[in-house]
Amino acid sequence: MPDTEQPNSTTSSARSFSSGFRFLRMIAALGCLALAILILTAAGLPPRNGTLLLPGKSPVAAEVSALAPDIEAFDIHDVRFSLAALRGTPVILNFWATWCAPCVVEMPLLQAAHEHYPELRVVGINVAEPRVQVINWARQYGITYDLLIDGDGRLGYNYMVRALPMTIFVAGDGTIRQIVNGTLNEDQLNSEITALIAR
Repeated sequence: MPDTEQPNSTTSSARSFSSGFRFLRMIAALGCLALAILILTAAGLPPRNGTLLLPGKSPVAAEVSALAPDIEAFDIHDVRFSLAALRGTPVILNFWATWCAPCVVEMPLLQAAHEHYPELRVVGINVAEPRVQVINWARQYGITYDLLIDGDGRLGYNYMVRALPMTIFVAGDGTIRQIVNGTLNEDQLNSEITALIAR
């Protein structure tokens, strides 16, 4: 009489366990996804303010190729600053803070650009530090380009700043040409300025 293979109870229970484990993993993954969506919804993100008002017009948003959101503020010397008033002039916007080591590294490069390119406007936007501290910092490090203070965080919100430094290159027509998160090196800065001035 030929041998007949008897079902292996160990193999059968292993398959059953593996199948059950896969199901639990799927439930856990769906639970994590639902939790992530809930957290993002509760926390909220800055809205994408870009809305086409007229056909063929650029949206206003902190995004490449969009019009840069306007900035109306006073600089550290109480002089009124308006980004819209600089239309026709290429502008570099740099969000920074005195406690941000990478910001400090790139500031001499921005100062050199300010001195070397008279057709360019460099604007440093300090993130909510006391005015006196920023003035003393500028004197200590020889920073002479425009410095604004984002005291209430409105500018950082409008430009969706997530980390420092963050640099935005705005062409003369008011559109954002490039956004760089993190420290700029000299070659990168010069390359972006060349492209910005050429537009």
